Amino acid sequence: MHPSIPLRFVFDEPEPPPLSRHWIDELANSANTSGGILLVSEHIDTGAIDIPDTAPQMVDVAADDAAG
Repeated sequence: MHPSIPLRFVFDEPEPPPLSRHWIDELANSANTSGGILLVSEHIDTGAIDIPDTAPQMVDVAADDAAG
């Protein structure tokens, strides 16, 4: 990539999303190393996330067999 190469950004929404300065700094710092740019996950502050418990529940089969 070179500064003379034009870039075009297309967004799904009319307003561009807010950018994380910390994330951009991490990308820029990694791009300035001899190993080249390392794509890292974006840091998005979403606050607490409620994750529902969808794991299978334990069933005591021995107790069911004794009652049957």
